[in-house]
Amino acid sequence: MAVKVQESYSLIIGGPFWRLQSVLGLLRADRLPTVKTAVLFAAVAWLPPALLAILQGVALSETLGGRAFLLDFGVYARFIIAIMMFVVTSGSLMRADAELLRQVTDAGLVPPEEQAGFKAALQRADQPDRAFARGEALMLCISFAVSVARPVLQVTELGVPGSVR
Repeated sequence: MAVKVQESYSLIIGGPFWRLQSVLGLLRADRLPTVKTAVLFAAVAWLPPALLAILQGVALSETLGGRAFLLDFGVYARFIIAIMMFVVTSGSLMRADAELLRQVTDAGLVPPEEQAGFKAALQRADQPDRAFARGEALMLCISFAVSVARPVLQVTELGVPGSVR
């Protein structure tokens, strides 16, 4: 007999970032992000580079061999459309995840003598813990550091006057 997969198991629900969304009221009753959440995330991703482009004078003018930020449709695709799609499709991902786990257990891929351990592993994975929170915070810090360092490194590589070599 296969282990019954908990309906509450999710790779999406339970992390620190999800808890922040919950506190801010950005989740629906089924604990998934709303369209408002998707719009907010897209704005948070798009507005800082847009403001920096405006401050640097490259929002509408092509400089440093690139395209004007506000006229580059690739920017809109990456910062607005892609982020909104990731948020909106999280419900589908959660359903597919639960279905995959059901198929694994129904197909008998977990031997009967290991089913109790499998069920315990699923329950542990579904419980938020500090190690996961630290890992998520570390990834956020690394992403921020890379996003800050990348423009500095690009300006240095281009040999802009006044830049450090």
